[in-house]
Amino acid sequence: MVYVSGQGIAAASEKGPFGRSALAREWVGLLEAHADTASALRRGANSARGGAVKWLIASAGNVQALVAENYYRYIAALAFEPIPADRSAAFLEAACQQPVLRAQLLAGQVPATAFALAHELDIALMPGS
Repeated sequence: MVYVSGQGIAAASEKGPFGRSALAREWVGLLEAHADTASALRRGANSARGGAVKWLIASAGNVQALVAENYYRYIAALAFEPIPADRSAAFLEAACQQPVLRAQLLAGQVPATAFALAHELDIALMPGS
């Protein structure tokens, strides 16, 4: 999945908490839980709010972004273990039994109920969770 913007990818808000969706809040919570990422997270939030993120690529087990701030350009990367295929299949099968959840997932949303279902199935949707 690739997201590209000629003007940069900017945060939806200029202040306040990052992440409106359950998935975004979960990611931010995981990142904030690690003290060694606190300053990088603040710097990243400022970059996103200023439109410095020029592109973002997300694939199984990897997220990369090109950041261009002032005179500096760098690639920020995050790698993690993807969910094994058999566990993904178990989650999707269970999610398809819930019409509202299925519709939300098909619409690209990851609601809190998806995390609850994953927890019931002992599947970690997020790294380290």
